[in-house]
Amino acid sequence: MNSRLREAMREHAESVPAYRVDTAALAGAERRRRVRTAVAAAVVVVLVAVVPLAVRGLGVRTVPPASGPAVPSLPDRVAAPPLGTTGALSARPGPAAVLFGGNSRWQAKGEVIAVGASTDRYGVLASGHYNYAGEQALLSPDGGRVATPDGVHDLSSGRSQAWPALGGEFTIPAVWSPDGRWAAVIALVAPYDTRPGGVMVPTPRSAVLHLVDPATGEHHRIADLDPGSVVDGYVAAFAPDGGRLAYQSGTTVSVADLEGRVLNRFAAPPRTRLAGKGAWTPAGDALVLAEQRGCCPGEAYPSRWRLRVVEPATGADAARPALPELTGLVAVRLLGWSPRGEAVVAALYPEPGIKVVDFTTGAGALSGSHVGLTAYDWVRAVRVLACAPGARPRTLLTAPDQDVLSVDVASDVIAGGETRRGDPPGLPAVLGRFAVPALAGWLLLGALVCGVAAALSRRRYRRAGGWRR
Repeated sequence: MNSRLREAMREHAESVPAYRVDTAALAGAERRRRVRTAVAAAVVVVLVAVVPLAVRGLGVRTVPPASGPAVPSLPDRVAAPPLGTTGALSARPGPAAVLFGGNSRWQAKGEVIAVGASTDRYGVLASGHYNYAGEQALLSPDGGRVATPDGVHDLSSGRSQAWPALGGEFTIPAVWSPDGRWAAVIALVAPYDTRPGGVMVPTPRSAVLHLVDPATGEHHRIADLDPGSVVDGYVAAFAPDGGRLAYQSGTTVSVADLEGRVLNRFAAPPRTRLAGKGAWTPAGDALVLAEQRGCCPGEAYPSRWRLRVVEPATGADAARPALPELTGLVAVRLLGWSPRGEAVVAALYPEPGIKVVDFTTGAGALSGSHVGLTAYDWVRAVRVLACAPGARPRTLLTAPDQDVLSVDVASDVIAGGETRRGDPPGLPAVLGRFAVPALAGWLLLGALVCGVAAALSRRRYRRAGGWRR
């Protein structure tokens, strides 16, 4: 640029008329800029705080497995996983150590959660039925399969096999054989009856116990059961040798071979049931009955549970040290026996202030209708305990209250005795459940703040009379 051009440009600039700057307009613009900056910063802070929580709540975050032994082991704690946790059949996580259920995940009673046998890998198994772990959803002894009313689900292959036609409207699994070949199941016939007021209610008319080989579909009948006395989780138990099956119908306990031939039979005392899938002692020489009795008025939940060891031929008390009485529990179910000889039980703790319930609660209701003593309405928490004569029960597995309301543990894991530190994925259930609503709420709040700020800015602008010219 030469000197003549510079001089010409300077003269032209000096000839341009000056404009008056409106300081009020500049001040208003500066205020609006500060408001927009503050709102944007607030929204960023909210998103930074909430999005990671929501992502974890949605199950997007991958949680590394907890360190621990490679052998199958029992985690010392579990919890409801975040929403969006991968389905067990699509993820194919392999054998599980624990299966549990609850209603903290949007009241999803049909869901049960499988926890890996050697790592804390969680998978969701959904169903159209209201399955409770250990009652209508049963882990196979090695933890590789789950039996439900829908059929048998393989956690390694992701495949499902429906039950063969057994002549019932519903098929409820009762217990696995020790080698995992057979599943004892109950074929129920329960047509709908009209009750007063026009309410249609399914009412059990027949219940037949069958043995089914899920791999081949082979099956045969074992016995007819009293349909009004079926209590899921307390119907049948295989002896450790796999050659005998104990089952209860009404107040009668029978021991049969695998063809259904009755070997022994005895009358169970009132308020007692077969204690669960672990009802045979490890040596196979005695059975365990779960007996409930009322006790001790004034206690928060005046109930006592006793595990009675009896002779399988007569039902008489066996000559051996008594297991400790368990207090203040809604229900107790025997899962198996530890290498130390301890009885490993699922202990269900009551909701505050509920009335005492027992095996007769909901008697005659359809199996799986959950109006009995283990109904989620009664249960606050579940623990897995190990009980030995002359000792206080020791806790093997815990969970946050309301997260876990039913539980099953693979029999081989119990017998192996290995444990590990549990490391549940994601957030506590109370946060995981509300992560998505919280994100939506914060975003709506941010939008509302931005809208209010914009409205106030426009209002100030109008009061100032717009830009002065």
